[in-house]
Amino acid sequence: MNRHVPLDKECKEFDSYYEMVSNSNIMPGSEIFNTYGETLSNSQLLAQYGFTLDVNENDRICWTSEEVSITFSTGPTGGAHPHPYLPAWEYYLEAVVPRADQSGMYARLSESGLIYCQEDDDNTLCLDSDGRISHQLWTFLALPLCLRADRGNIDNQLGDVTADLKKLLEFQLIVEGADKMNEDQGDNHYLYNSPKMKTMLTTLARSAINLCVSRKCQLGKKGSDDLNEILDVGILPSCGAGYFTY
Repeated sequence: MNRHVPLDKECKEFDSYYEMVSNSNIMPGSEIFNTYGETLSNSQLLAQYGFTLDVNENDRICWTSEEVSITFSTGPTGGAHPHPYLPAWEYYLEAVVPRADQSGMYARLSESGLIYCQEDDDNTLCLDSDGRISHQLWTFLALPLCLRADRGNIDNQLGDVTADLKKLLEFQLIVEGADKMNEDQGDNHYLYNSPKMKTMLTTLARSAINLCVSRKCQLGKKGSDDLNEILDVGILPSCGAGYFTY
């Protein structure tokens, strides 16, 4: 505090400055560091402190399940209504992700350059600053590709859907180069040459690209002045760059 300012005036100007308090003794001449926090995105840093980082690992773009389903229905140009199967997909997502996690399906995500493991919070359908999609968003995009009407009701399909998701994830890791292909890899070699897996992964990649293109189109609409949305544009190209390879 500025002790040259009268106390009554100082109280009136209280909102114009911060007071920093140390929880430990500080020796004279010691260097003091201030942290801005380890979880702030660029939009939060800009709003609170007036600067951004060139690379910020906390930057994320998030979608709601409705936004994802709209992209399924209409493509990258967007639409007005969620997909009619949205309630079923949301049910599957809540049921399949824990089941897949317990089976160890997501254990190898560290080998992927296009998928990352997102800790559970309010927003899980996300794209990070490296252009990787969360494992929840990947699963949500893959779900419609694994559902089959001939398998019966939702509960009866859980086991089969989880197995198909695991095969698709293994195939993506193979395509990304996480596995070195050779004749001795058995099932992996079979997966790599599976037309079905190639079609499924291509469709999933297109869905991911459509999400990014749709968000980028929204940024150009008049009245879109949300700080988070404005800063989104820096992340979006990295998503397309990764998934366009499929």
